Amino acid sequence: MTAPRAPHVFNEIRSPENGQLDARLTAQTLGLSLPQLGQVLNYGPRDLAQQPTSDGLQSALEPFEALALHLWEVFGSLETGRRWLRASTPVLAEEAPVDYLLRGDLVTLQKLLRMAENGMPT
Repeated sequence: MTAPRAPHVFNEIRSPENGQLDARLTAQTLGLSLPQLGQVLNYGPRDLAQQPTSDGLQSALEPFEALALHLWEVFGSLETGRRWLRASTPVLAEEAPVDYLLRGDLVTLQKLLRMAENGMPT
């Protein structure tokens, strides 16, 4: 029997000191401010700034790690992924994917990224 495959790790949003997901690096990677990320996570920006790698944040940040990894896989760079997040699209009634991100609708973003992977306009 083979061992289960390890989950993807996206180093750009992990603390180099402890390997934990880092709220500051996550916000930066996705082109968000810390207050914007705090809004999505229901955390105050001060709390995120003071304890960006706290154990209590890890499960909340995991979907953002998956999103960052998916952006990189689809677009080949985070810079292009951040541009895509900010561009309005007819698929979303002229809203930008970041608007969905700020509402915490990561499911819609993942669906859009799968569409982009398959060559469909997003």
